[in-house]
Amino acid sequence: LQFTGTFGHCLVISKMRFLLVLLLVGAVSCVDYTDHYVPVAGNGTLHVVVGGSDCEMKEAILMIHGFPEGWSAWLELCDAIAGDEYCCVMPDMRGYNLSTHFKKVSDYTAHFLLSDMRSLFHWMPTAGLNRGHTKAWLACHDWGGYLSWAFTSTYPQYVKGLLGFDAPHPNVMTHLEHTSEEQRNASSYFLVLDSPPPLAEHFMSQMNFSVLEEETLGHEMWATPERKQNYLDCWRRGVSGGIDWYRANLKLPPPTSKKEAFNINRLKNVTSPTFTGTYYVNVPVILFWGIKDTAILWPSFPEATVAYCKDEIEIIPIDTSHWSEHYPHLTLPHLLPWLAAHKE
Repeated sequence: LQFTGTFGHCLVISKMRFLLVLLLVGAVSCVDYTDHYVPVAGNGTLHVVVGGSDCEMKEAILMIHGFPEGWSAWLELCDAIAGDEYCCVMPDMRGYNLSTHFKKVSDYTAHFLLSDMRSLFHWMPTAGLNRGHTKAWLACHDWGGYLSWAFTSTYPQYVKGLLGFDAPHPNVMTHLEHTSEEQRNASSYFLVLDSPPPLAEHFMSQMNFSVLEEETLGHEMWATPERKQNYLDCWRRGVSGGIDWYRANLKLPPPTSKKEAFNINRLKNVTSPTFTGTYYVNVPVILFWGIKDTAILWPSFPEATVAYCKDEIEIIPIDTSHWSEHYPHLTLPHLLPWLAAHKE
């Protein structure tokens, strides 16, 4: 176990320095982006964007976003990392943006989500990606992390290493909901997303998605007007699919009254009935965590995650909120040497 970074205080990054670093790593992108569609179970497709050129023999990084984003959650990191050595494979997961929006909650259980991941790994070499390599890197954030821990444990033959960005392990999530009042308070939004349709959808979409915009984009340096419009366009295509990931995979006891519906103590008994494994992983892990994350809390989440890593894990706190994948100027100085040290 290795911890890297500053624990006692936050690193102060000025806006001028942030803008300078963005310029250096590619705020104006020189990366080629191409669109693809991958068939998945249930007679649907995943929209996938590949960032990079001449990707056949380069190492692929499959990047799995969380709620309520889409493939472009990885745009800043891809602009910075795609090049001579790496290509980025960035799907809209099922229910998001240009991928199929399945209608039934049961279409979003772990069975289908893990199947989608296998489909993506099988598709890559057929599309001329990662052909010189037997495995690929797996980057993940938020629900993408929840899924990627389970996938890496279940199908280690596909994964070279796990690159986590505020990426909660399924067992750690339920454990901390059961034991930590601080985490239950941070997860109070679960109670909204647990509402039956269309109540949660109406809440999220009211006032032109102002709740989602504030929570996701509110004070983030990367959230330019163009990026905000991109996110709004994605949400207007539908938010039910993303909410259904919660409904399908996190179960709360039924409330005994309307008042009880929003009692955070319901979270003491949350379960994850479709993610049923212990999910130990046997690949190297680098785990970035925003010390200002108010949804999945530092340091309790990464500290508890160590127990599920059979190979090495490096945990790096960074001065961000929940949206740590958007800040390559903070992550690349650690990530690039780590990738180089773990090449096949």
